[in-house]
Amino acid sequence: MLSRKIATWWFSNKEYLAKALKEIVDQAFSPAPGAASATRTRRRMTVDEASDLFGVQKNASLKEIIERSDQLYKLNDPSKGGSKYLQAKVLSARLVLEDEARKRGETLPEERNNTQYHSS
Repeated sequence: MLSRKIATWWFSNKEYLAKALKEIVDQAFSPAPGAASATRTRRRMTVDEASDLFGVQKNASLKEIIERSDQLYKLNDPSKGGSKYLQAKVLSARLVLEDEARKRGETLPEERNNTQYHSS
């Protein structure tokens, strides 16, 4: 009998309870006024960090960057005991170093011909 009364009360008040719970959760996870944001901001990897990770000079060629990236990406394959986290770091480093190389005006032969963007 008591369980029926509790169930009836629960279902008749569930919208109110859901709203109250949402307010409690929102308040608990919102930063305090004037406090620094509690959320983690993502920062792009620096050229120094990327070149250290790859073990190459900051001014490495695109070919060298791609070869080293492929080696490290395969080495960290999760199906072979590697880590998705480290693969993501390798990919981030590759993007940073490729951007830096392209700023210097470097391109790969297939990019010069623009063949990879056109389907035959």
